[in-house]
Amino acid sequence: ISLEIMQDPVVASDGHTYERKCIEEWFRTGHNTSPKTRELLTRELIPNRALKQVIFSCGKKRKREEVTEDPELDPVFKILRHSNEEPVCREACLALANVSLPILRSLSVDSLTAVLCMRRSFPSSTHIQASVRHVFRQLTDNTTFSIAALLSDMAAHSLSLPMQEDRCRILADLIMINDAHANDFVEHQGIQLTLAAMQRFPFAATFQQYVCLIVAHLLSSSSTTKQTDVAERVLRYGGVSSLIRAMNTFQEQETIQQAVCLAMAYLTEHDPSQNAIPRLEFMNLAMKALCRFSNSECVQSHACLMLRKLIIDLTVLPKKWFYKSSVVHILIQSMSRLFCSLKVQQHALGVLACSLNGKRIEPGALTMVPESIETIYNAMRSFPTCEAVQEHACSIFAHLITLRACRRSMVDQHRLIIEAMRNFPESNDIQQSGCRILATLVKNPANEIILSNGALPLLFRAMDAFSENAAIQYDSCLLLISLFKTHLIQRAHLLDYNVMKRIQASMKRFAFWKEMQEIGCSIMLFLKQCQIDILDFKPIIDDAVIRFPSSHVIVEANRVFCLGSRE
Repeated sequence: ISLEIMQDPVVASDGHTYERKCIEEWFRTGHNTSPKTRELLTRELIPNRALKQVIFSCGKKRKREEVTEDPELDPVFKILRHSNEEPVCREACLALANVSLPILRSLSVDSLTAVLCMRRSFPSSTHIQASVRHVFRQLTDNTTFSIAALLSDMAAHSLSLPMQEDRCRILADLIMINDAHANDFVEHQGIQLTLAAMQRFPFAATFQQYVCLIVAHLLSSSSTTKQTDVAERVLRYGGVSSLIRAMNTFQEQETIQQAVCLAMAYLTEHDPSQNAIPRLEFMNLAMKALCRFSNSECVQSHACLMLRKLIIDLTVLPKKWFYKSSVVHILIQSMSRLFCSLKVQQHALGVLACSLNGKRIEPGALTMVPESIETIYNAMRSFPTCEAVQEHACSIFAHLITLRACRRSMVDQHRLIIEAMRNFPESNDIQQSGCRILATLVKNPANEIILSNGALPLLFRAMDAFSENAAIQYDSCLLLISLFKTHLIQRAHLLDYNVMKRIQASMKRFAFWKEMQEIGCSIMLFLKQCQIDILDFKPIIDDAVIRFPSSHVIVEANRVFCLGSRE
């Protein structure tokens, strides 16, 4: 009515909001109809507290903007608020980073917010990012811009979406800049407060985005000292249902999708009962995100990471889900499209390896996707120093080696397997998968080429380093048997590598494993043919005969040994 900003807004019976003084004056002058709709009005007026709070916040913000903390900083903040040019903003941030601490502490919330905006406006500028971090690391104890003060504002204006959104945006920036702020946020009940607001404003996209970013950072950051406490609070205060609703409601919001995927990847580690998190629902959401944001490196890597953790934890998962959702096809396409992204390659290979290890998919499902084998080889070539990539790739090939169609390509690319074994001698999974692959490949006509690339020393090194690993010992012995049969290993090799002592150690360590005893006896017979003294085998073979009297291989070895002793 007055065309001025309201001081005491009230809602009349027509549903419209008026200034209290103006509408009461309207009634006193004899009017009983609505100034806007002309319908009859009652004299009942209801205070509009939400609008009053918004007006108060805007007025307070405008007043603060009019106050200048230090006249010398006016040009700096004018640039920060109005300039979009990276060189100019970089110089302004560098100038602010050199300001003394007392002046920094005198800055208002709005001025500091303008500094934080630089972090989002120029994410690729290392100078701006470093300057902003430097400013806020000095302001850890700033009472006007502390975590406690920001959370207090959110609690006091819990029904004001603009206030919640503004403070949550600042909190997200502070938590990601300074690890101390993340711990303060947890200690001051920040998780409970933001999750409650998340449920209060389920359709506010920007606000939901900031909360998802906060939760994802707190769960994924190794610097957060109370990571377990964070996960427990998220689970306790309805964080899982809020994250599901955010992913379903804002399916086109890339930031929300990648933040929720990252948060859930780490949240599953703190839900051993598997009751608090609907894993299958999150897996379906992850597949939708993979398809929708096929060119986003963050979404692809975070969704693959979440899938891998969920597949590991989920004990019962129907195979038809993998084939119905085309997991293998989508992952191979993602690896081909983002071939330069280490995280995408690592996590996508991790999903495939976990699926094969858990028998969720058959090895043949991988070969049905065009260029899948070559895509995995490309990942090994592109990231030879990444242990996770090499480990997952070797694990996948250890399953594919059972397929005759894949062996030919593996013979051609065996150098990658040997190189992985050479680069990561302490990785149990790489050595185990490598031994299994080489033990199978050496049966092919190209076994001489494989040996020429230094497979034999790697084999014996793995046997020594992982003496308790039954799979490595057994596959290594299988490889030796193949070499004996093809006459590719000479007596000098046997003596140089102390083959007899290694076989004896394996047979003693796995004395109750029939297959190990049989293959050890077979190697002993080859050693005898090479005219190597095998008298030390007598106690081992005697024990094997007692334990496995029905084994033809062990009985034959004992007979040959007895004949040799008589001679």
